[in-house]
Amino acid sequence: MEASLYIQPQVVETIKEGETVKVNGQILEGPGTVFRKSTVKEVSMCVFGVDSNTSSQILAEGKNITFEIMKGEKMDMTIEKFAEKYPNLYQELYDKGKADGEKAERDLFNEVENVCGGDTELLIQCYKEGKTSEEALKMRAEKLEEANANLQTKLTEAEAKKEQTTVEKETVDPATVEFKDDAGKKEAATEENTEEAWREKFRSDPKVREEFISEDGYVAYQKRNQK
Repeated sequence: MEASLYIQPQVVETIKEGETVKVNGQILEGPGTVFRKSTVKEVSMCVFGVDSNTSSQILAEGKNITFEIMKGEKMDMTIEKFAEKYPNLYQELYDKGKADGEKAERDLFNEVENVCGGDTELLIQCYKEGKTSEEALKMRAEKLEEANANLQTKLTEAEAKKEQTTVEKETVDPATVEFKDDAGKKEAATEENTEEAWREKFRSDPKVREEFISEDGYVAYQKRNQK
């Protein structure tokens, strides 16, 4: 059998033809290459090695090597069996998993809280439904869009109501307003031109009493002016 090696050299020395070099106590003639300060990562004995000039000395001597092939046993392992067989390792894994899970939950909550931007109702909803920060951001955008649409609707309704009020004011007939004002003035004048109103004025107004001798005289004066 041949040998196959995986070596990582730090220094590579090239030996030309006719030159010699000492390696591991042996004098070797070139041409060739010497790996210095190398790290041997792997050595394998195989039928066809990387270098066909290599050989395995122990097999070359014709010695028989006996070995046993261990077949893998099917392991029906459950969490309970694992905890019973490896209690310390189980507890260590459990504690680490719990700590990692709690940290992941806190980090997710903080991310969702930042995305919700103070919207407690949305934060509670996202936490209950197990939303990610990306899903929470999408939900907040949809909620803000809906609120903006409602605001625009209210603004449009308010503007329409304002325009309608303005139109109603502009379409009022001035003659009708004047007629109503005149009617009010006439009604007020009618209420003042009654005998009861004249007598009340005579009693309450000192100047009227100085000008007219009696209350009846003042009433007679007002009646004559009405004709």
